[in-house]
Amino acid sequence: MEKVEFKVIIATHASLCEGYLDACRLILDSEFQAVDSLPFKANMATEEYEEKLQGLVEQSSAQPLLILTDLLGGTPTNIAAKYSHQKNLQIITGINLSFVIEVLMHQENGMKLEELNLDEIIENAQKSLVSVTKMMRGGNIND
Repeated sequence: MEKVEFKVIIATHASLCEGYLDACRLILDSEFQAVDSLPFKANMATEEYEEKLQGLVEQSSAQPLLILTDLLGGTPTNIAAKYSHQKNLQIITGINLSFVIEVLMHQENGMKLEELNLDEIIENAQKSLVSVTKMMRGGNIND
């Protein structure tokens, strides 16, 4: 494995972030040492979640950081947005497993955050959302 050039924080409601990371570990057969997951758990105070995210962002300040969240307008995204002014930091919301896999593959291959074509990765992830029923019944998946 080459040197990891950027860190990733997956911040979601409940254990979704841990599920994404576990699935990526299974599919890509890697431990992803430069990826943290931060679940916003039931009954967790917003202030507690904010402190935890702040700690992870501060730990990552030495290298570029990509924060991935699950839902626009949700607590993880709203708190992450407070860091959007920081240089060398990107925030993407509405992620799916296909998106996370592609990002982590590039991370593992030593790509720099500024080299990632995030718009293209988002487009690829959007295309991964298809109706299998329609596809299997002979319909066009892009209709």
